[in-house]
Amino acid sequence: MDTPITTIVQAEPGRRKLLLERAEQLRAGLQSLGWNTLRSTTQIVPALIGENAAALRVSDELLARGIYAQGIRHPSVPHGSARMRLTPTCAHSVDDVARVVAAFAEIRP
Repeated sequence: MDTPITTIVQAEPGRRKLLLERAEQLRAGLQSLGWNTLRSTTQIVPALIGENAAALRVSDELLARGIYAQGIRHPSVPHGSARMRLTPTCAHSVDDVARVVAAFAEIRP
């Protein structure tokens, strides 16, 4: 049985393409700044931080800039591998993603 999401995905493949383009733009931008994106190839783009406290600080600094990025910490991930979890959507523009990359350029754990 098709769900509403399945129907949209099948009827509007351009949305999926756009989503993956935004994720790749974000991943490439972060990597160009030296951030480790943990071999991500999906629309979920991690940015490795390391320690839990640093992940919380980065999350707070991004939120202060109007960017919501969830910090994923131990025990959800192994000790020392806390990360930001970024999830662009097809509704985000090229400029939106560039703004996120620019914020990461200013923030270091």
